[in-house]
Amino acid sequence: MRLDSPRQPGFERLLQLSEREGFRFLGRLLDEWASAENRFDHPGEGLWGLFKDGSLIAIGGMTARGETGRLRRFYVHPDYRRKGFGTRLLRIVLNHARTHFSQVELRTDTAVAAAFYERNGFRVAPAEARTHLLEQWDVPQTLVFPIRGEKLSVNVQVTDHVHHAKSPFQEIDIYDSEIFGRILLLDGHIQLTEFDEHAYHEALVQIPLMALTDPKRALVVGGGDGGVVRELCRSTTLERIDLVEIDEMVIQSVGEHMPSLQDGCLSDPRINVHVADAFRFVKQASELYDLIVVDSTDTYEGETGSLSEMLFTHEFYSDCRSVLTPSGIVVTQADNLVFCPYSLASITQLFDSVFSKTGSYQAIVPSFGGFSGFVWGSQTGTAKTEFKPNPGFRYLNEETYRLAFSRLAFG
Repeated sequence: MRLDSPRQPGFERLLQLSEREGFRFLGRLLDEWASAENRFDHPGEGLWGLFKDGSLIAIGGMTARGETGRLRRFYVHPDYRRKGFGTRLLRIVLNHARTHFSQVELRTDTAVAAAFYERNGFRVAPAEARTHLLEQWDVPQTLVFPIRGEKLSVNVQVTDHVHHAKSPFQEIDIYDSEIFGRILLLDGHIQLTEFDEHAYHEALVQIPLMALTDPKRALVVGGGDGGVVRELCRSTTLERIDLVEIDEMVIQSVGEHMPSLQDGCLSDPRINVHVADAFRFVKQASELYDLIVVDSTDTYEGETGSLSEMLFTHEFYSDCRSVLTPSGIVVTQADNLVFCPYSLASITQLFDSVFSKTGSYQAIVPSFGGFSGFVWGSQTGTAKTEFKPNPGFRYLNEETYRLAFSRLAFG
């Protein structure tokens, strides 16, 4: 993950270990940060780290010198070397660098580190303050994104870094790949791919929607990519759909580079786009909704300060209940229920404390590590009903609908 400061849990231990090995650069990192001499905050620069069990185990940064990036302050805890962590962090930093620099240089004075960098594409190129250089940006790029923190990740070869933007809220990246098509990441976390987004969005929206009788109003929390709204626009009874997205740059980035997600739906006269904080929007709402779809980002294991943390609270869902019709349904995504079961369990517990009736279901979403879980709540309604075919469905059918409410026997 990207760091806003080197002062993270576990950094002091890394500092001690590095100095024990004779390295002084992490101490200089702290000194330069404190004096504001170098905070990795110029265009193209950044500082990243990997965590295990909430503790920093690797750190590395990128600074700029014209069109050349410079790898700086790269260190991996000795217990986690030769286990893929160093390579993973290096790829994260270089994936960022390739959108800003024509080449990347570094300096190392140890044979072990030199061999590591050379295995990862750098060549020996001695010059002033430099020992190695990377300039072959045309080689296949491996994108790594987590499924469950440091415990499980997906590696996928990508052919192009199509788009990078940094909004006031998060970093937005879109990649091209042979396997998944275009891939959307927010702050380095998978959000969707062209390959399987329809499975996620159909399950999230259509399963509760087909359980409602003559719904008129729907609210979408998050979902700036447009996939949820696209699915809602299939309804012939909905008269108003409010989309509340805090980050306008997500709407713009996906609209430009992944237009099939929105599929022109944002021009539907039923759609009202609100660039706003959903927490405040729901608290101040005065009209009732038949369906509320919460398509926010996850809260990630081992990370704090998530953009959507306030949307996973009793207060927020109590406010949702207040603007829900008696038989209306609230539904939210609940992460990968196989590899991250704690997410579904905690959200279910939260819903049980707010709504009279609750339940969960799942869908197959390969890019999410296999499955995505969903939790629903209502005062008198239910999300489980009879399957209603729709010629527009690509994922949902009788079999996948039954699977949605079937127990998955893993572990």
